[in-house]
Amino acid sequence: MLEKGRSIMAVEVKLAKTVSVGDIENLLFLKDASRHFARGLVVYSGTEIKQLSQNIFAMPWFAV
Repeated sequence: MLEKGRSIMAVEVKLAKTVSVGDIENLLFLKDASRHFARGLVVYSGTEIKQLSQNIFAMPWFAV
């Protein structure tokens, strides 16, 4: 997790070549549990930038 002021950005790294909403349960839990959650990022070994939920995105590791 990264903090800036009171905002939290959570980062999760996955080795998988695909990601879906089912892979972000922890980020969704944090989003619901913290009013300071600003965004989530899943870094994975796929090829597309995807929006998985509101303020939660997946990005290939080579694009980071």
